[in-house]
Formats: sequence, C-alpha cells, structure tokens
Amino acid sequence: MAEPRIAIAVLAAGSSRRFGARDKLAQPFRGALLGEHVVRAAPREAFSNAWVITSQPQHRCEPAWREAGFEMVVNPEATRGMSTSVALAGQRAQQAGCDAVLIALADMPLVPACHFENLLAQFGKGVPIAVSCAGAARLPPAIFAAPFFDALQQSQGDQGARGLISQGEIVPCPADWLIDIDTPDALEEAERGWIA
Repeated sequence: MAEPRIAIAVLAAGSSRRFGARDKLAQPFRGALLGEHVVRAAPREAFSNAWVITSQPQHRCEPAWREAGFEMVVNPEATRGMSTSVALAGQRAQQAGCDAVLIALADMPLVPACHFENLLAQFGKGVPIAVSCAGAARLPPAIFAAPFFDALQQSQGDQGARGLISQGEIVPCPADWLIDIDTPDALEEAERGWIA
C-alpha cells in the first residue's frame, strides 16, 4: 500500500489589523522572525507538498520559508478573510491529489514538532479530521482528509474551517502550544515567557 500523500498549508495571509501598522510575522521572536517558527517546527519530510499561503509575493520570512522546503502561494483574495486561505489550501491539496491536508497558522509559533506528529498519527489511524485542543478550545493546527477538501473550499468569512474543526477528533496539548500572536502585547508576553 502506498504511503498517503499529506500536504501542509501554513496560513500567513492575514491582515493583522489588531497588531497595528507593523507586519507581525516579520517581528523578532525567540531568535528568528515570528512567521518562521512554524515551518521550522513542522516535520517537512512527512509531507508530500508544503505551502505557505501569503498575501505578499515577497515577504521578509520568504527566505526561511523556502529554505524549509515550502512553496509560496499568493492569495489574491486575502483581504476577504481567513476563509479564502483555507479554501486555497483545500484547492491546492485537491489539485495535488493529496489524501489529507494539515492546516497551521503562521502566527502560532510555539507548536512543537511532536504535536504535528501527533496529528499525523491520528490521520494514520483513520481519523478523518483531527484538531488541536487545549481545555475546551478546538483550534488549528488541524488535519483534514480528502473527502473534506470540498468543504474547505466552501469556507466563508473570518471563521476559516471552524465548522469542520468542531467535528474533529481532538488531540489534546498544553494551552501554551496554541498561543496565537494577535497583538504587540501578546508578542511581548510570549517573549517574556521564554526561558533560554
């Protein structure tokens, strides 16, 4: 039996309105740019395809994204909300003939490699949707089997894949792993929480 073809799509096309005028993904964080951490943590060798979905053809994180083996995909509809990036991830995975796509967020820099591996393991056991969970919160990263690619492509608004995530099998993890950086204060707090 052939190994399943699993793609990873890192969503990095958000407008970051709550962060102010600066590009949050280009802010220094724990020895790198904020948006570089997720691609470094993801086990690239586990994925047949790897994309960063961005709104900018030339982003400051692009050299690190490419070095990690990720292809840049520009989302021309990014201003219409996260759902357009989710839809693009589903479309790319379907076009590539993948069996599943794992969707992660570029502004969640603390997800470790082991958590990506736990999500992949759930898919390997036949779970069609596996989602991250801390307490009652179900969040990305999440993995979706091919039968859900059409539903991903029909995502609307800023909710992304929230409807599908609510149906997923949970993969528990510490809440700290799922911190997303939306404001300068959140960035500062996450930086302070780092003990070298």
